[in-house]
Amino acid sequence: ATLAQNFMLDKPVKGTTPKPAVAKPPGKPKFTPKKKLRLWVAGDSLVITPGYSIVRAAGGSPVIESVGGVDGQVATGLTRPDVFNWFEEIRTQVKKLKPNVVVLNFGGNDDKAYMTGLPEGVEIGDFGDAAWRREYARRAGGLMDVANRAGAHVVWIGLPQTRSQEQTARFDVVNAVVLKEARKREGKVLLLDPALFELPNFRMGALQMVLQQIALGGAMIALCGGST
Repeated sequence: ATLAQNFMLDKPVKGTTPKPAVAKPPGKPKFTPKKKLRLWVAGDSLVITPGYSIVRAAGGSPVIESVGGVDGQVATGLTRPDVFNWFEEIRTQVKKLKPNVVVLNFGGNDDKAYMTGLPEGVEIGDFGDAAWRREYARRAGGLMDVANRAGAHVVWIGLPQTRSQEQTARFDVVNAVVLKEARKREGKVLLLDPALFELPNFRMGALQMVLQQIALGGAMIALCGGST
């Protein structure tokens, strides 16, 4: 057999230039009852309620498996690694649990100027100023990268609107920084509107909506072998 026959190559027509082969885009990873999507939830206290909602709903899916439960740590965040070091926690847990999707929520305690663990030579002024935004972006983006490098896609739940306009404005600053970092990692990170979790009777239908948004926003997963 000739090389062309072995590899099913079309013979060029005389007088024409063969068209270069176009590589096909990689397909979406497929998850089935035998190969389930592994989902892990982590973050500060604001992740606990939506996190358990997601875990409960995932329990009804034949193609999703919750791993590690909900790792919700009260009074923590990304600004105070001296209180709880999320950078080490995320790195350790994604290596241990091997999730395909990591749901994160941070920032509820981060709307302040004070930060620990600053790199040498870095100083922070007021909350939300240019230096604060750069450092918070470095930390949030770093967590996204740790999860992505471990093979996981990230769903980051944004901070909610509150009864306090001042607090909501501060939360909007955090959300804006996180959104900018998420957009740098399109297809691997999705910032999710927290209003989704205010829906009444958050059950399988809402989880399906979440997963659809993940799939549409990140174009990353295909769930097969049963209703999600």
